[in-house]
Amino acid sequence: MSLHNQSIIDEMDNHKKCQVWEFVPLIICLCILFAIVLYVCIDYKGSIKLFYDMIKYIRNNPYEAIAIIVAIYIFLVIFILPIMQMHFVVAFSYCKVYNSFWIGFAVATPIIFIGCMLGAFFAIILSRYLIANFIKK
Repeated sequence: MSLHNQSIIDEMDNHKKCQVWEFVPLIICLCILFAIVLYVCIDYKGSIKLFYDMIKYIRNNPYEAIAIIVAIYIFLVIFILPIMQMHFVVAFSYCKVYNSFWIGFAVATPIIFIGCMLGAFFAIILSRYLIANFIKK
């Protein structure tokens, strides 16, 4: 066996040894998802009321709601939390706000795009300048 192949095998053996802290983001995501599902199961009427309150808030304060949604997306992307559920909530909310699927879709899509792109930008900036030394160690 050549030296190069042996170094690849050694590297694979080292990579197989997982540390417990590598699973922390996955555990946090699963806990958040479990908490949301548990809250909806326990207090279904309250969660529906919360959703309609959110729709009412978006109707009354459209620009503040956009800023809040973009900030939530930035937070979710930076901390690598699941965003698929947020896509559904935002899209459905804007469809209800405008009482039209197409208008709601046309308004929600740029908001989601801007939030995700800003979150990715800030994640890159944070990883490059603030936590680069920690990752290198």
